[in-house]
Amino acid sequence: MKKPGLAFVFNFLLAGAGLAYLGLWLWAVIDLAATLGVAFLIVEYSPDQLGLAGTIIPVINGVLAMSIARSKNAS
Repeated sequence: MKKPGLAFVFNFLLAGAGLAYLGLWLWAVIDLAATLGVAFLIVEYSPDQLGLAGTIIPVINGVLAMSIARSKNAS
């Protein structure tokens, strides 16, 4: 049984870390790569939105890991 709150914190701090905590290593790598790709696009094409994206993206990543942890615990 994995703790959803801990998965949230891990994925909030580093994209993919919460998914790795859940044992989803491939998804962790995909999450990290996607987050870095989005960050690159924001820096390249809309750098004035970097502050907002720096808040929203980690929250989305955290919620993703938390939801997956809850789903895995329910099974």
